[in-house]
Order: sequence, then C-alpha cells, then structure tokens
Amino acid sequence: MGTLSVIIPVYRVESTLNRCLESVTRQTFRDLDIILVDDGSPDICPALCDEWAERDCRIKVIHQENAGLSSARNAGLTAVTGEWVTFVDSDDYIDETTYEAVFRFLGDVSDSNRIDMVEFPVEYGGKRIKDPAPTGISRLNGRVGEYWLTHRQWERCAVWNKVFRRTLFEGLRFPEGKNYEDIYLLPSLMMKMRSVATIPYGRYHYMPNSEGICRTPSVDSMTLAISNHLRAARILGIELDDAWYMALVNMHITLWRVGGREALLPSRRVNPFRLTGWRVMVKAVVLDILGLRNLLHLWR
Repeated sequence: MGTLSVIIPVYRVESTLNRCLESVTRQTFRDLDIILVDDGSPDICPALCDEWAERDCRIKVIHQENAGLSSARNAGLTAVTGEWVTFVDSDDYIDETTYEAVFRFLGDVSDSNRIDMVEFPVEYGGKRIKDPAPTGISRLNGRVGEYWLTHRQWERCAVWNKVFRRTLFEGLRFPEGKNYEDIYLLPSLMMKMRSVATIPYGRYHYMPNSEGICRTPSVDSMTLAISNHLRAARILGIELDDAWYMALVNMHITLWRVGGREALLPSRRVNPFRLTGWRVMVKAVVLDILGLRNLLHLWR
C-alpha cells in the first residue's frame, strides 16, 4: 500500500505510454501505488499495461470495456489505497522528483494534516505556465470562492498537476460520458478543503494532443465547457469576475465558429482596465459597445 496512489487512464496511447510510465516508476519518491486503467484500448496498450505490471510490483492493472476518461478515473478511485491520490494522463509525463517535492513540502509543514491539495508547476508543450497562486499555503476557511477568483483557479482546473487527500473523493466522482470533467469536479472537491498549497518544484509535462477534445471542438463539447464553468460558479456561490467572464466569451466565440448559435452567457459590461493583454482589453471594449451577441457575429 503506497502513500500516494497514481491513477493513469490508458486508451490508444501506445506511442507515449512507455514514456509516461517510465516517468512515474522512476520517481525518487518510491512509496507509490500505481493504477493503470485500460479503458478498452484497441491497440497494444492492454498488453503493455500487463508487461509493466510484471516489471514493477507497485503497478496494478484494471481492464474494462471502453467507457471514457471519467469512467477510467472512477475505476481507479475504487482501487486506491494511499492516503493521497493523483492523476497522470498517459500521453503526458512528469519530472522524476515531482512527488518527492510534494511530500518533502508536506513533511516540512507543522500542520500538514490540514492541507488537502498540493499543486505543482505545469509545462505545456515545452513552455512553463506561470502560476498565479502564491507559493506556500492558503487557508481557505470557508472562502473557497474568494480563492478561486483571486488566484484564477478556473485557469488551473486540471487534476493532473495536483495531489489530493483521498478522503475528498468520498461521495464524489467524475461525470461519466461527459468531457471537461475536471472543471465539473474540482469546485466540489475544493468546497471540502481546509487549506491548499502551491509549490514551485516538480513539473507536470502536458503534451498537446492534436486529436484531443480541446483541439477538435464541437458544438456539444464547447457548450458543455461553458456550462461546466457556469456550474462551478454556482457551486462556489460566486459571480464571474471580468477575467473569468472574458475567458468564457472566448470559449463562446469558439462555440459560435463551430456552429453554436445560442448565447449561453448573459451579456454584461466589463472593465477593460481590470484585464491583462491588449487583445482581451480591445475585445472587452467591443463587447461593452456592441453586446455579446453582436460581438459573436463579428466571428461568423
């Protein structure tokens, strides 16, 4: 039984699975429980999973019929044994000292029993993503919505660069059969948290997938993305601030381009001077003048 359970869904990743598993099994933090969930992959991935399980006794393999990413993650959650849990997508990889950095941090904190999530850096396709959250511990004290807005957690809703206390998932699971599952689940997880931490060490390497849902948007997928963000605001009991609202406006423009015609967002005014980047500031000015629906028509 490892301290950290690592859940890795596997589907059509025969070209990247070995790289992913090498990065996990070579972690300098060794107390791992690694759960591979073969989601009915039609290639050689099921055999690769079994081969890895024979090579490393920390690896457990679950084979199931294809049911999607959320189902695979949920299957992994039923098998976790560690006090902590994390996720790795099988086309990505992590620096070998990442989990050591997490648990060294927890070991150095006197009240680590109150920390429910540790977040570490992300490199997106070779470029380090700047984290707006301050390094160190943030006490939530029932003010999750305030933290979500102040530290732009809506930009960092992926679960794979985070280590969670396992008990957070009691009664909570990813939505099966749906995409954008992270923004769906993370707000509910955070509502149960007491403190969260951000560390500057370790690194998750997210590798863009040209066939992924975010690269091949559809009306249904983009509608769901916007709906899940609005759902997050309801769960957290907060209103969209200007930056979050403009991010959803950009999603709405993508939705409009792929054939969506319904305005899911309420039209409202924003303050361009509260935004960063001249492009989004100009877009905000146009939005204030024309309104949302007319703004969308500009991208027909």
